[in-house]
Formats: sequence, C-alpha cells, structure tokens
Amino acid sequence: MKRSKTIILIFAILVGIITGVFVYYLETKGLVALKFRGVEFIDWIFIITGIVVTIMVTIDYILIKKYKNKFGKLKYILLRENRKKQVYGLRFLIAIFIFELIIILFSDEFKFMYIALLFVIGSQIIMFSIHNNEKEGINENCIYSWGNAIKWDKVKSYNINENILCLELEKNMFGKIETYKMLFKLDMENKDDIIKFIDMKIN
Repeated sequence: MKRSKTIILIFAILVGIITGVFVYYLETKGLVALKFRGVEFIDWIFIITGIVVTIMVTIDYILIKKYKNKFGKLKYILLRENRKKQVYGLRFLIAIFIFELIIILFSDEFKFMYIALLFVIGSQIIMFSIHNNEKEGINENCIYSWGNAIKWDKVKSYNINENILCLELEKNMFGKIETYKMLFKLDMENKDDIIKFIDMKIN
C-alpha cells in the first residue's frame, strides 16, 4: 500500500477512536445534551466526523486518478483473488446503510446524528465501489491492484499454482520492512506471456 494511502487509513481509524472516546467523555460529564447553535454536541461530533470521512474519500479518489495518469494503461489485466470478499464487504456496508435509512424513516424524532451516520456509511460505500471497479493488472511501471500502484522494485519473488499468481512484495511500514503476498487469477490464454513479462521486470 502506498504511504499516502496508509496515512489516510490510519487517520480514518484515529478519527473513529477519537470520536468514540470524546462521545464517552461527554456522556460521563453529562454534556451530551448541551447544544451549540441549536444542535446537540453529540450531533456536531457526528456531523464533523461525516465531513472528515467525506474529505478522506475525496482524497482517496484523487490519488487513484493520479496513479492511473502517472503509471499509464495496463498491459495485462489480472483479477484479484480476494475480490469476492471485498464485494461481500461492500454488500455489508450497503445493508447497514439501508438499515440506518429505515430507522430514520420510521423515527419519530429527527437527529442530525442519523444523517451524519448515513453520510459516513455512504462515503465508505462510494470508496469501496470505486476501488472494486478499478481494473487490476500489470504494465511496464507497476502492479495495479484495488486502486494502488506498486512499483516493480517492491516485488521480491513470485510463484504460480495453476492459474493463481502469488507475488511476494516488500513495504516500508513505519521504518520497518515487512513482506506480504498479493494473489491474482491469471488469464490462461495470456499465462505464458505474463510469466515472461514478470520475469523480465523482476530479474
């Protein structure tokens, strides 16, 4: 994963943790019901969180477009081996979104918090949809997977088991070098050409 995307992910996690801790603090101090400009503090928290998440999703989308323009078109199209799991994750978010929408429609009391939660979940659905719709593959400059562009110098080895390509890569995570694997399904018609191309890029 690119450093910029790692930062976005960490920041998103921190936003969630800080929001939860702050809401808990307000509840223990009895400040949840306090209002600012007619809106309860807890609603403000979720509104701000929704705005922050939306900004992060927008930045993520811009980075995807930047990578595509920088590294060029794909030479060979591949398919993520874990694509189904990510599709299930997207469906789960959509189910939560629909459930939240039903709660709002049948609720007797309007709260900004409900709308903000819809905003947060909706933004995540958009982000997942964008990533899932991105084509995976390889070209002269990089391996492109789920909206991430990984340069060839990060690939240390590979192996192929029938139609599954397994790339072993390295990444720098907070100053520590870590290895991880990336799996793709190969197009059997282009299998030999893909193997020759990968050999040329990493050897």
